[in-house]
Amino acid sequence: MKLRKLLLILPLLLGSLLSCNNTSEEKDYYTVTFYNNFNGDDSSIYKTQIVAKNQLLLEPSNPAQENYIFKSWCLDKQGKKDYSNEFNKLVSSDLKLYASWIAYDDLEDSKKVNLLLDTLNDKIGLVTSCYTLQTSTTQYAVEGGNEYVFYTEKDMKRYQDITTCDYYDKDKSSLLAQQQYFYDNQYFYNILNDLSGEETSKKTSAFNKDKIDSFLNIDFVNLFCYKLKDLKYLFDTNADMSKYEYELLFNPTLITSNSKEFTFEFNMYHYDYNDNLGCLVEEYFMFEVGISFLNGFINGSIVKDTYILALDGAAEYIDVLESETTYTLGSSYPSFTGQKFNPENFE
Repeated sequence: MKLRKLLLILPLLLGSLLSCNNTSEEKDYYTVTFYNNFNGDDSSIYKTQIVAKNQLLLEPSNPAQENYIFKSWCLDKQGKKDYSNEFNKLVSSDLKLYASWIAYDDLEDSKKVNLLLDTLNDKIGLVTSCYTLQTSTTQYAVEGGNEYVFYTEKDMKRYQDITTCDYYDKDKSSLLAQQQYFYDNQYFYNILNDLSGEETSKKTSAFNKDKIDSFLNIDFVNLFCYKLKDLKYLFDTNADMSKYEYELLFNPTLITSNSKEFTFEFNMYHYDYNDNLGCLVEEYFMFEVGISFLNGFINGSIVKDTYILALDGAAEYIDVLESETTYTLGSSYPSFTGQKFNPENFE
């Protein structure tokens, strides 16, 4: 009797087990949900992806929040289980990923500068030409009132394989210099043909091409990115900061795709006693920049760069460099049809 009951129950048990196996069958597609997870709100969905079985998950663009920096995607809301190294693995289940954040004010100063550099470099765009008006005001022996004012106009045009610059005086009546940037398979060349003196002065600089971030944007870089890189280098090399004072006045988290303008500045003060001069030497660096955007890219900038040298508290030298630049954005670079300078003909 017991054996008969067991034989009757066994098919039911097998059917139940087969039914359970069918419900746990692997799916052909999985849902991956990305949550903003900002300010305690873990329900706000940033993006959703439907991923085929055994396919890779595409890492989405970073979310943005004012005054905060996106850190990484995590499996938990507390940001302890980082998923950054898992994007190269195949997806085999539904996933919920949560954004983790760092407050901008908590960043080290070098990282703040680096963030601003990265943000600005992403906004350069395809610049085909630019026009700059530059004014330099220099005063020696400031108390004596000796002042020297210098104006320069620069027209720069971009081509597929070369960049050309023409420098004029304020009234654009005299050509002061001609310049070309280009590269070959190994070197990047910066050739300056100075026409301002009685005799033409020519100079060529050659750099390993790998050392140049982007020769097509070198005018933009020269304006203020190099200044920021110098500042970051000072932080990163752990220089003796005991004789420096500085302040950083910028917040790149405020730059969005809809931004029309952005301003930033940094000020630095350096002091040291000079035994040769027998006095306290003080240097003041003040760097102010205003940037305008068009369709998400930089289309203009205003820069004021001030340097002051003081000896025993009395200003001896003041130099103020101001420039206003407008950029022409294009979709491609035209081919250069002019005459390329020969680097071997320049000393």
